[in-house]
Amino acid sequence: MPEPRIAPTLLSALSSPERVMAFASILAGGDQPPGPTHRKAAERLRAAGIDPTGTPDAIAATFAAALEEVRTEMSGRHHLVGQARAPEELAFRHGRLVEVPSNSDQLRALLDWLAHDYLRSATYEERTLKVTLTQVADDHALLRRHLVDFGYFTRDPHTAVYVRVAPASSPATSA
Repeated sequence: MPEPRIAPTLLSALSSPERVMAFASILAGGDQPPGPTHRKAAERLRAAGIDPTGTPDAIAATFAAALEEVRTEMSGRHHLVGQARAPEELAFRHGRLVEVPSNSDQLRALLDWLAHDYLRSATYEERTLKVTLTQVADDHALLRRHLVDFGYFTRDPHTAVYVRVAPASSPATSA
């Protein structure tokens, strides 16, 4: 029989403002006499594994177990970065690129994915592109440079605006 999962129960227990307030009161060691709503919320939290009389270490361990459960489950799924599914052949961990690939095929797959699936806008100011690419990998500057060098975007040197390059159309056949 599989072990009971902690994360769904814990997240469900914290899904209402009353329960979050009860949880905050537990953490703060609140001595206020709880009302019926507070009592009911505290019972739901207790059922999820958060013992109001427990030590901070025990409460932290419950959260750590829930987070580990989520990480483990997510590692078995396709890599999602924002709303874009990352290519399977690239090394992503927890939704971030581990390193920019040096292999030309993998680099091309990364750049194709960035330009066609991840970056949705036709133009980006440099600071916006930096923030957007930082969500994918630490080396946002290298990604930005590659997007320009490989012809996916151009950069206006006066405005620091990046513009998506339209894909080359096939030459019209003349009859």
